[in-house]
Amino acid sequence: MTPRSPLRRLAIAAGVIFAATTAPAFAADVTITPPAGGGVVINGPVSMPGVPGSAVQSDKVVCAANGGALGPCPANYGATGATGATGATGPAGATGATGATGPAGATGGTGPVGPMGPAGPIGPAGVQGPVGAQGPAGPTGPTGATGAGQAVFFGHSAWDIPTLLTRYIGVGSIDDSEAKVAVPLPIGGTIGGLRVFQSGTAGSGNSWTYTLFVNGSAVGAVSCSISGNAATTCISAGTVAVSAGDRVALRVAPSSLPSTGRAAGWSFTITSP
Repeated sequence: MTPRSPLRRLAIAAGVIFAATTAPAFAADVTITPPAGGGVVINGPVSMPGVPGSAVQSDKVVCAANGGALGPCPANYGATGATGATGATGPAGATGATGATGPAGATGGTGPVGPMGPAGPIGPAGVQGPVGAQGPAGPTGPTGATGAGQAVFFGHSAWDIPTLLTRYIGVGSIDDSEAKVAVPLPIGGTIGGLRVFQSGTAGSGNSWTYTLFVNGSAVGAVSCSISGNAATTCISAGTVAVSAGDRVALRVAPSSLPSTGRAAGWSFTITSP
């Protein structure tokens, strides 16, 4: 027989006893005392129905090992005490690393239009554009006032001038009668600028005097002379007013027997208003 045989008998007895405690017929405590060096081994479930209704115990708490052995719990095992006061807040920890950027939020609504800014400086002038098409002709303006006109009148003796007698020169003739050589003027105005040209000089101490005739009368203001051995022309600065249709001729009068074989041409201007 092994040393554990008595223990087995005790275990059986304890099982009987525990079973008996459930019966209301017994009320005495059961004490199991194993022999020295021995123990009590209970194979199977252990039930203590009376424990839940017993008084609460806080001393000599029993703990079970992994093998099933019972024994007192460590001294620090006991009922949880009341919660202590909250300690002081510790120092703040280091700032953690920045997290990843979150997705962009939805675009907000358009804000109100701001006030208009000041005008900027004027930019440089652009290049000149092409010339446009010519526009239509404008209406004809009113006729302006008639300006001053000028006509040129001229004539010639066509023959030599006599050296002793007075003669009259027309457009292409010479005669002793003014009426035979006079010609009518086509326009009216002011006669001026009488010029006479001779084909030769009058000779030393001699001269020819040329005077304008209008309607058979001499105009002393329009007259000039050619004399001496050098001159062959003369000019008159005088003027006279005439009308269209007035007749004109040029009288030539010799002095001191001028040289023979001389012909003469003449001209003047008529300035109309």
